[in-house]
Amino acid sequence: MLRQFLAVICFLPAVALANISDFIAQNLNDDLPAETLQLPRFSDHYSHLVNFYEFRDYQPIWYINGELSEQAQQLLQALKQASYNGLRPEDYFADIIDMIAAQPSHGELSKSRAELLLSLGFLQYVADVKVGRTPPTAHHQGIPELVELDDPGQLLQRISDGEDPVAILAQAEPPSSLYQRLKKAMITIVNNRLDTEQWLPVPSGKTLHPGDQITTVLYQSIAERLAELVPAAEPMTFAGTYDQAMVANIKRFQLLNGLGQDGVIGKRTYEALNKDWFAREQQMIATMERLRWLPREIVDTRYILVNVPSFTMYGIEADSQGEQQLTFESDVIVGKSYRRYRTPLFVADMTYMVFNPYWNVPNSILRREYIPHVDKPGFFEEHNFQLVKYFSKTAEVFPPTPENIAALKRGEFLLRQSNGPHNALGEAKFIFPNSNNVYLHGTPAKSLFAKERRDFSHGCIRVGDVPGLANWVLNPEGWDAAAIDEEFAADGAKVVSLKTAITVGIIYLTAIVDDEDNLIFHNDIYGHDARLLKELGMTSEQIMLPAVERALQ
Repeated sequence: MLRQFLAVICFLPAVALANISDFIAQNLNDDLPAETLQLPRFSDHYSHLVNFYEFRDYQPIWYINGELSEQAQQLLQALKQASYNGLRPEDYFADIIDMIAAQPSHGELSKSRAELLLSLGFLQYVADVKVGRTPPTAHHQGIPELVELDDPGQLLQRISDGEDPVAILAQAEPPSSLYQRLKKAMITIVNNRLDTEQWLPVPSGKTLHPGDQITTVLYQSIAERLAELVPAAEPMTFAGTYDQAMVANIKRFQLLNGLGQDGVIGKRTYEALNKDWFAREQQMIATMERLRWLPREIVDTRYILVNVPSFTMYGIEADSQGEQQLTFESDVIVGKSYRRYRTPLFVADMTYMVFNPYWNVPNSILRREYIPHVDKPGFFEEHNFQLVKYFSKTAEVFPPTPENIAALKRGEFLLRQSNGPHNALGEAKFIFPNSNNVYLHGTPAKSLFAKERRDFSHGCIRVGDVPGLANWVLNPEGWDAAAIDEEFAADGAKVVSLKTAITVGIIYLTAIVDDEDNLIFHNDIYGHDARLLKELGMTSEQIMLPAVERALQ
């Protein structure tokens, strides 16, 4: 239908019709064949377009006395700047409208074409910037389509009533600071794009440590790249070694690329140095799309975000002026990159936590990792495992006799790990019920938090600062630090229900602007960005296609 619609409104013969209204009516009433639609929500927008113009006798809303209105010119400029929101101007017909409007004296037929494209582009842009171009359910099963779309007919009526279309577009954007900061960074990049097509790769040779000898060519190559990628980089002058000025800039560069800040130039630092602005912009595009999927009301609450690619979690709440503030942060360990172990992405409400929990071993882990070893002498004692009939702190514990172990293999017993410092869940677990059975918890393996890349779990999220998280969660519930410490020191498990649920979002953002306006990039550890960019038509191969051909794929 998109092919036929564009053909109708862009190439309609200039037959002898009286005025723009007649042309609008003809364009809208042509019989369009039913085909698979490529433009998101096109059929819905088109049907509303027909109803809206029919109700107003096909009178234009973007033309006044035959001239393109100020509203229309403002909208056209906004459509041409769609890349500020990580979107493509041509997807909203900005190039076609601009071509028509640029004609010195475009006639009624051309005006009718521009009129309908402005309306369709406006509706499409509002929808895309509000809920995203592709539904989250197509990529991440646990994130439903949470944001309701505005009624297209009402949006067009607001324009007819004189509202500013740019203001309507701005209201549709996600209000979160994560999105708005990233948009600000995107504007800077779009307006100051560097020509990275001529970038010569930084030659990746041996690993460089501070003070190592370095060639003139390699030093200059790295220095030039740092000057382009590190804001306010320190001046660097070659003196034969990997000197302190370059080390300081490399550490800053590593911070901005989610790498360990050791100043060592190894494989991952070389790879990041050779990632051009196009690749970085793609990460920002994918991140902005995902931020459009999050529920709007989340910004009005205390909430937790776990960002999988950065191996970090954040506690966020509004201050007395209503501004969002980061009030808790912790390193985390997430699921391995193997498909079966990846931490799923979803939004749920934390309703309770458990001090000193048992670990109820999931059946999948039991069968895959423990059943082959349960017959070994000392297995149960070494791992502090217990045999139970059901998971409860009051459940009877059965001895690991040969008969009971055989029953475990047959599925007649469950396996759990007793609570204490050896327990796989550490000091506490924080539960936000979900179909993935994923939760936040501690771990006795503290050394793993020193790793640069922390995807080691079976899917659940291990928290580095469990006491800090417990205080963040429970302080507003009337708990003080002493009472929390007392529970940590107790022997038994204790469940604490929350009076006020806390929204938890498990998200996947590979580009973030932090509180200090640092634009930080992280690796696409699960390959989610690559798949999403392909769905959006934003891979390098797809972007090279002509705009119309891409729209009609």
